[in-house]
Amino acid sequence: MGVTLCGALIWGVNSCSSSWAESERQGRIEALQRDIAETRARIPDLQTQCKYGPKENAEDARERYLAEWDAAVGDNLVNIAPDQEWAIRTALGREMGLPPSQVNGWKQIYESRAQAAKATLARIESEKKQKAAERDKEQKEICDRLELNRSSLKEDQAELRRLQQQ
Repeated sequence: MGVTLCGALIWGVNSCSSSWAESERQGRIEALQRDIAETRARIPDLQTQCKYGPKENAEDARERYLAEWDAAVGDNLVNIAPDQEWAIRTALGREMGLPPSQVNGWKQIYESRAQAAKATLARIESEKKQKAAERDKEQKEICDRLELNRSSLKEDQAELRRLQQQ
């Protein structure tokens, strides 16, 4: 009876251990499948950024566009058509909280804006080289991250196949 009891005890421990190992293996398979899906989702964006570089900061692009616009309009105030003048008065009036008809001195406002825009464009141009170097560095880091993701994906897929074949 003691031998039977010891045998049953050993069989119970082995079956619990086997069940626990199978549960752990299934958990690892599910975790690898999640990791693989997340990595696959990241790769297309990384490929685009590696190829074309990181996206330009929207605020920088907006600042440059507005400065170019103000500088161009400020340089060409003599040739403004009446409908363009009204559009300028409307835009300035919105900023000032006035109706377009009450916006006086719009030419002086735009001349001062043009001067500020030219200074902004000069600053943007001087920062351009520094930002280009930073962009190149960031693009290299993105490409390195892409390669790490690709190798991680291959390793995870190999481990997943190994676990599924057990």
